[in-house]
Amino acid sequence: ANKTCVAAADLRSCCKPAMDCEQGLNCTYGFITKPNGSDIFCPGPECDPDFDAEICCDALAPCSDIDCGNGYYQIENVFCQDVVCKRNRDFDDCCIPSASCSTFNSHVCQYGFWFDVAEWCLGPECDESVGDRAKCCKVSEPCTGLTCPHGYIYKLNYLQITCEWEYCGRNIVGVKDQEQRADDRDRCCNEAAHCDTLPCPHGYTPDPAANDTYCPATSCVESRDRDLCCTPAPACATDYICPHGFTPWPDTYCDGVACDFERDRDICCRPAMPCTVLECPNNFVLRPDTYCDGITCIEARDLYWCCERGMALMYYRFNPVQLRQANNMVVQAMDIQFFNQGVLIDFEFAIASCNPCDSPVNGKEGPDRLIDNNEHTKWLDYSRNPVYITLPYIQPIFTYKFRTGDDEPIRDP
Repeated sequence: ANKTCVAAADLRSCCKPAMDCEQGLNCTYGFITKPNGSDIFCPGPECDPDFDAEICCDALAPCSDIDCGNGYYQIENVFCQDVVCKRNRDFDDCCIPSASCSTFNSHVCQYGFWFDVAEWCLGPECDESVGDRAKCCKVSEPCTGLTCPHGYIYKLNYLQITCEWEYCGRNIVGVKDQEQRADDRDRCCNEAAHCDTLPCPHGYTPDPAANDTYCPATSCVESRDRDLCCTPAPACATDYICPHGFTPWPDTYCDGVACDFERDRDICCRPAMPCTVLECPNNFVLRPDTYCDGITCIEARDLYWCCERGMALMYYRFNPVQLRQANNMVVQAMDIQFFNQGVLIDFEFAIASCNPCDSPVNGKEGPDRLIDNNEHTKWLDYSRNPVYITLPYIQPIFTYKFRTGDDEPIRDP
């Protein structure tokens, strides 16, 4: 033998063929023979699984490297088909459909959550113990996501209240829904009190512009809501004139933004005391149809308003001192009328007479025809004698008028 080995000559004497990994070793579960296993050899004529696996095998990628997605759960201790997972190749080996949340016997969630029947549990069956109900119950949107509609206000504890579903005003499938909006509105909001429930205080009247206005609470409060619901009312003293026979109420206001004569009369005014309760002194007469300046008459205040200088008589003489034609002695007239401060005196019980008389003897044109209130009759006297008119009681006369006859203008007074 030579003192040195020659590979070509000594290889078979010194070495035996080693086993390649592809033929000599079956990789255990979770491992796969390396791609070039036929070119990799174990360090002996046989491969030893306990020692040679690391030389021959690569670890398979675990299924946990794949995101199965919602509605599927991952099989534990399962591996993809290669050292790297590919979803389109390994999904069916790694992922199995989960059970639907709808299979839960009870669809009740704690307050602030809603039950999503379209969600999936974590495994092939829904199980309370593994947290499936927490996955099926979703957080409801808080009331801060809802704007209370006109006429409503947030409940005092609205920050602790949630809507029924994931979004306020939307139904279980997330679609805007009128009925759901009403349900969430009633969960989060209270009806606000309308301004018409607030009695406006003295000096104020309901604001017509506030006919669709609400107080910012379930009840209106004067100190807070007066200027929101009411407007200053016009004062009766400056904006209303009481009609004849009435006197103003002090410190009163009209029942609207402007005074109305018919509506506000009894608010702004009260019946005045008629002047007839006063007794006018001598040489004074009572003004007809007049009232004292208050609900009672006070002589010091009302005497000269109710009475005026004058005399009240029972007997009056109509004496034509001049006719339309001078020196004519025949006089005629008709329908004479007396007035007291513009008020017509009633002649129903009055008497007209003459003394002396020179009227036609047929009696059809006597002095009584002067006061019969008939435009088709007349009084005539051939000697221009006066007519005496006797009233049923004393009355002051301020003015009078009469008609001239229907013929012979020269006889007109």
